[in-house]
Amino acid sequence: MPLRFVRDTVYLPERDAVKTTAIDGGRLVPCLATRSALIVLGCTDRDGPERMVEKFEHHRPMIESAAVFKHRQGHHRHSGAVVIEEGEIDDLLGWGAWRCWASIL
Repeated sequence: MPLRFVRDTVYLPERDAVKTTAIDGGRLVPCLATRSALIVLGCTDRDGPERMVEKFEHHRPMIESAAVFKHRQGHHRHSGAVVIEEGEIDDLLGWGAWRCWASIL
């Protein structure tokens, strides 16, 4: 069954991440986008919670796509959460290989 996302976006200061919730059948699946993922999408280290939530909402379809992919692959934390980090966003944008080559040059 595909994930259905709920519009309950919130900043989690203890994780320095933005969270939303998805539903898979009768199961709740917390989905988090870390600051590193949001930096790839235009945030900075200095941006506060409001700016992080704004970037999350602006790029929600991409973040949800990454969460769906990780969920289907069974990549969950012990808590059951799907956590989107820099690498997943790089892969979606096709930047992973570019960053690898740029570090070599």
